[in-house]
Amino acid sequence: MTLINTPEEFLRALRENPEWREAVRAQILGDELLNLPAALQALTETVNRFVARQEQFNEKQEQFNERQERFNLGQEQFNERQDQFNDDQRQFGRTVLTRLDRMEGDSSRLKGDYSLRRVNESAEFITLDLGLQYERNMTRGEMANIAVVAASGQALSSDLKSFRNADLVIVARENGQTQYLAVEVSYTADQRDTRRAIRNARILSEQTGHVSRPVIASVRNTREVQEEVDAGQVYWHQLPDRDSQDQE
Repeated sequence: MTLINTPEEFLRALRENPEWREAVRAQILGDELLNLPAALQALTETVNRFVARQEQFNEKQEQFNERQERFNLGQEQFNERQDQFNDDQRQFGRTVLTRLDRMEGDSSRLKGDYSLRRVNESAEFITLDLGLQYERNMTRGEMANIAVVAASGQALSSDLKSFRNADLVIVARENGQTQYLAVEVSYTADQRDTRRAIRNARILSEQTGHVSRPVIASVRNTREVQEEVDAGQVYWHQLPDRDSQDQE
């Protein structure tokens, strides 16, 4: 049997007998401390794996961020092009509307010129249709004089200014008595035409003392105007449709 009398002999015995050393260590440290290195190793490996995955994630995130930045740049460029397209589209729309308005205005003027020419050509027909004898068309000078007299030395009102620019006033006779036809001309007559015709007829009657009749000359009428015609408030002389004549 080996006798151990000093600490030095005990330590030498442990060095010479590894199994003793392990047995002593187990008694002194306990299982938890003995297993600590292995636990630390496992933790280290886990942390290393986490760090590796985190680094991989960070790398992928950076790649994603780069793609996102490229996408954002592309989106900004697209938005700029879209804004420019929208501006161009709005400008195009304004240009189209302006041209359409101009075309509509030109068309309205052409139709108005056509209607007025047709009325001047058919003034005698209007008179005959009403059972009157055509005498002549009143001149602009005569209409201006009537407006001046009606103003009684005052500035011309808007109604009198409109009267002196009436489309047409026909001088006619019935049984030797003078009558006037206040004619307003339009391609499609609306209530502005009937109001002017009725007003002009009233001014003529007041200033001349003769019977005056309101007349509209048009290709077609609005529903409201047709109701006034049917009620006998104004006489309608229908003009032939220019488009129909062109087709013929």
